[in-house]
Amino acid sequence: MRLVVFFAAVATTIVSSFGEQPASSVYKGMTVSCQTWGIEWQMPEMEATLDELKSLGVNSIAIHPYAQIREDGHVAAGRRSGASTTHITTPLRWAHERGMAAMVIPHIAYWGTKFSWRGEINFATPEEWDRFFTDYETWIVQMATLAQAEHAEIFCVGLEFTYPQKYDERWRKIIAAVRAVYHGKVTYGANWNEYADVKFWNALDYIGVLAYFPLTKTTDPSAAEISTAWEGFRPCSPSRDGVRSRSHTESANIHGDESTCSTFEARTRTRARTASTGVEAEKTSTSQRNASF
Repeated sequence: MRLVVFFAAVATTIVSSFGEQPASSVYKGMTVSCQTWGIEWQMPEMEATLDELKSLGVNSIAIHPYAQIREDGHVAAGRRSGASTTHITTPLRWAHERGMAAMVIPHIAYWGTKFSWRGEINFATPEEWDRFFTDYETWIVQMATLAQAEHAEIFCVGLEFTYPQKYDERWRKIIAAVRAVYHGKVTYGANWNEYADVKFWNALDYIGVLAYFPLTKTTDPSAAEISTAWEGFRPCSPSRDGVRSRSHTESANIHGDESTCSTFEARTRTRARTASTGVEAEKTSTSQRNASF
């Protein structure tokens, strides 16, 4: 019996590196989930799952190690104090042995608390917020260190944090701490209806979007209906300081000088300017110009 449940989410994005890959390169990714805190990722069934995914054309996998949120803001890292991290490093090594890229997306586990999902994580006092960000930074840097040790290509610093993501300077501090130990590409995963609210995109390499855009109200839609809805989806996104778009002729601006509407079309070229340094780095995205985790 297979212990790994791997149809959790498809990373349909996708984004090529800043000149390190040709514009046509696409990560065909799959998040490999499991039924517990992650021990399955180091079991033989995981190797079999990776082989199966590769046979299906997947060239990149992601895993999502957990920490537990407490209602007072504490973040409890790991399953227990002193727990082994081989369940994180082993699948990354196995993926690379098969010629697959790897992404680490650390998750905050919220079950057993008053929070029904990560988007509800919120605190009432400055002390609770300080506790959260201090603990979270410590844990996320630990995860980034493991990702660097196994040369994971992409690292996600967080996702779906509706309330925490409003603290721009705290996230910039976290991102800087991650970059001090990890040298791959760094992203953040914003929810589909909140990606325009994130102000620290210009501190990251990729703009990540959990692309659960509502496409139909029909309970049993046809494939054609879903396809048409997706192609016609036109999210509006306001401009952000330090983030501008330069689009190919077939695609509209995603971030411009004024609020614009755009479709997620192929090969939108975006230039991210880091305001503090003036350093520019070109980003080319293929497919939908978003990252789905």
